[in-house]
Amino acid sequence: MKDGAIFINTARGKIVDTDALVRALQTRPIFAALDVTDPEPLPPDHPLRFLPNCYITPHIAGAGFYGYFQIGEMTLKALVDFFERGVRPDGAVDWASYEILA
Repeated sequence: MKDGAIFINTARGKIVDTDALVRALQTRPIFAALDVTDPEPLPPDHPLRFLPNCYITPHIAGAGFYGYFQIGEMTLKALVDFFERGVRPDGAVDWASYEILA
């Protein structure tokens, strides 16, 4: 990969040599965006979590066409629950867990 390149994986975590990716991100001016990892989820102390040139998303890229409708419905329900009903939305993230989430 040339300097400044962005590596994106939305397929499967196991297709990437994670150790080699960590080394490359630590030593080269490249970036990574990972929707999947191996293992998944990454342990809280995994080096990828601490690299400023690595972005990890919570495995959402493979939702598919109908999955997007579900995501929209869940989001709308969460907004209504919070803003109109004044209740904690289903699946709300506890801030105490924030540091270990992807």
